[in-house]
Amino acid sequence: MNSHQDIKETQELNDLEELYTVFYAIKDPGPYAKDKNITEAVIKWLNRKGMTQPQLYRLLSKQADDATYACILGLLYHYGIGVQVDHSMAFVCYGYAAESSNDAFAQNQAYNNGNLSSTQRLVHCHRNGDGTPRDPHKALYLAKKDPNIFRSILSAW
Repeated sequence: MNSHQDIKETQELNDLEELYTVFYAIKDPGPYAKDKNITEAVIKWLNRKGMTQPQLYRLLSKQADDATYACILGLLYHYGIGVQVDHSMAFVCYGYAAESSNDAFAQNQAYNNGNLSSTQRLVHCHRNGDGTPRDPHKALYLAKKDPNIFRSILSAW
């Protein structure tokens, strides 16, 4: 790989990390609230980067094995940014991210900003039946795996 290619890949990863912070810079009132501010913020970010929505999806697909990017993809499906709103696909993405060993970044970022990690989003999917049949027992089981998630979920119930 040449240095130009390395620089391009590094910039792409930096862009995706920045996009992740765009989602979490806005206080999400809940994992399934319709918040136009999030959609507007992502579109504004895309315009600033000179990136189209199809380019963003191609970029995310190159990083499909990383939990952070799977969570971003889930958020895009959840809010219908560049695609139809699809809670089932969001659920799949959150599930993959939550089960990945590198979800720690997503969870730490979420706790620091008072927002929801992919694991918390997955718990809410089970609790509310978004993208999967409603299963409060599964939601509670997943929430119990992490004391911070468990506390935040109990306070929401």
